[in-house]
Amino acid sequence: MSQHADHAEPFDVLVVGAGPCGCAAALTLARSGVRVGLLDRARFPRPKLCGGLLTFKTFLALEHIAAIREPDLEQAVTARTANYHLYYQDRLLRSGRASRPFVLVRRERFDALLLQRARDAGAVQLLGRALECTPAKGEVATAEHGLLRARFLIGADGVNSRMRRALRPDKVRWHAGLADAVEIRAPREALPEPLRHRQEPSLHAGFNRTGYGWIFPNQDDLVLGMCGLREARSLHSSFFGMLDRFQVPESLRRPLRGHPLPYGNWLPRPGRGALLLAGDAAGIVEPTLGEGIFYALTSGHFAALSVLDELQGRAMADCAYMQRLARDIRPELRASHALRRCLLPLVNRFGQAPLDLFLKLGGTALAQMVHGERSYWLLRRKHWRWD
Repeated sequence: MSQHADHAEPFDVLVVGAGPCGCAAALTLARSGVRVGLLDRARFPRPKLCGGLLTFKTFLALEHIAAIREPDLEQAVTARTANYHLYYQDRLLRSGRASRPFVLVRRERFDALLLQRARDAGAVQLLGRALECTPAKGEVATAEHGLLRARFLIGADGVNSRMRRALRPDKVRWHAGLADAVEIRAPREALPEPLRHRQEPSLHAGFNRTGYGWIFPNQDDLVLGMCGLREARSLHSSFFGMLDRFQVPESLRRPLRGHPLPYGNWLPRPGRGALLLAGDAAGIVEPTLGEGIFYALTSGHFAALSVLDELQGRAMADCAYMQRLARDIRPELRASHALRRCLLPLVNRFGQAPLDLFLKLGGTALAQMVHGERSYWLLRRKHWRWD
């Protein structure tokens, strides 16, 4: 781990955050010969709270951005299936088989692979915590390295981003669209029948009013979780209600891990001057299902391409970044947000009937929407661009 590499000279670009978003940005830049610093406070591999579900569009992103194909993830993959189930609480509404498999991975292994690819491309890894960012000077203050300097800064430091403070976003809007997420990982042998034999991912509406629950299978355990905007009944109470319904023993309900999740609060302008924000730091998470890995990879890549545009004299980085987001990502976020705001109030008022109707009308196209073969905007065919 090159934590003590020479970084006395300014970097061309400093990326703060070495998760999938930061690694995608650093890899894209380093491959183009740019001197990149990649700062993160954690030692890798590190644990990460996440269901770890990869869709088809995520594999498209991995292939185009990092030249990673599914066989390269063999050590990280814990389950693979094209089957899925959708429930209203514990009442099955639909079982289906998608045209593409859903792949579940251990995030600590997945993230470590991406970091290694970024380092192999030439990114300089730095162990440290960002304390404050001054974009006008291209500076990031750290406790471990003092001031780090770069011509451009990319903030990929997650939902609790220190880098985001420099853009002074609307705090009311940000917190209004911030969800909570909780999760447990339960060993199969300790779970009751028939839960212990679950082999396909399932989503569960109706346990809370502003989100959903999930059960994701792995080889030796199940990940059970829930996310939702803050409401009168706490998310913990709703989640424990779901665990009660599935008779999950009290002994498996700890440790209960949680974190905030962007859920419709993407920043209208996630870049200004020398600083660009991507992934969770910019609120770029799909706001119906909360899918984040694909949007982290893609927005990190787009931020890096936009920096390259300015370094090579083609366009201003912040303008180019906004154009790429407007072309490929923002339409999906807006349409997904509209879907959630339309569907969930109907489910809360009328129960499972609106959800059942929606699933019947959408049919197999809904799984294609999740996989990125169709858009959230009227289920149109979707073509992703990587330039």
